Amino acid sequence: MRAYRIKGDVFYTPIRRYARGEQTVISIASVHVGRQEYWDDIQGEINKIKFGLYEGISREPPSQNTNPKIDNLSGTLDDISDFAAICLGGIFQNNALNYPTSWESPDLSMDDVANSVDKNMMEKAEKARWAIDHIRRLHETYPKEVEAIIGRGFIFLSRFGLLDKLFSLESGKVYRDVLEKRRDAILIESANSKLNANLEELGIIYGAAHMRCLDKHLRYDGFRLEDERWLAALDLSDRLPFWKSLFSLARSIKRDGQQITN
Repeated sequence: MRAYRIKGDVFYTPIRRYARGEQTVISIASVHVGRQEYWDDIQGEINKIKFGLYEGISREPPSQNTNPKIDNLSGTLDDISDFAAICLGGIFQNNALNYPTSWESPDLSMDDVANSVDKNMMEKAEKARWAIDHIRRLHETYPKEVEAIIGRGFIFLSRFGLLDKLFSLESGKVYRDVLEKRRDAILIESANSKLNANLEELGIIYGAAHMRCLDKHLRYDGFRLEDERWLAALDLSDRLPFWKSLFSLARSIKRDGQQITN
């Protein structure tokens, strides 16, 4: 079952309705950066569902945090999400959605993630922040070119299923075991707990990558797919072509004497 779809330069994610007897599960696959219209549509769906589960690695208030790993990881995630929102022309999920008080997040805490991270992963997080800082400075001078390169690159990698593989390769075993497998297992366990308590309707909103596991589990557990609706999360059709933007950026840097590594 596809977790997302690319048509032209538009990125889509699905809302799926599953049924088993009198029970219904509504799964909302999301990409973490989307247009306002996309989040409005998802918010409307959330508001219809009384009980649900949502993705979100919890964090302690800065005043209560004494773990430097958490500072580094949180800072890296914030930098990536903020800059991705700017370059993809969208809004980050955490700033767009409001969950009813009856919804729960069964996700890991940032402390759990930090305790699972090794030295190699921390070094990669520091390098990622360094790279984002330099790209951000380029973006200040050449916004159209940088946004086109990142936007077109995102669509290309997503179209061929390479984005998750690239991120997994860079993050290594920690990413696969903690951020993927462990969080998938927690989601399935939490969903089972709700459904075993005879809850009639359960909503679940998680990143699209996690929904493959959920779909497989629901079908194995006797649920059948009843309905499917695709939402346009991002439309990057107005971006300049990738290679044209890349060559234009290189020429501009050379012309202006801009040093990327400064």
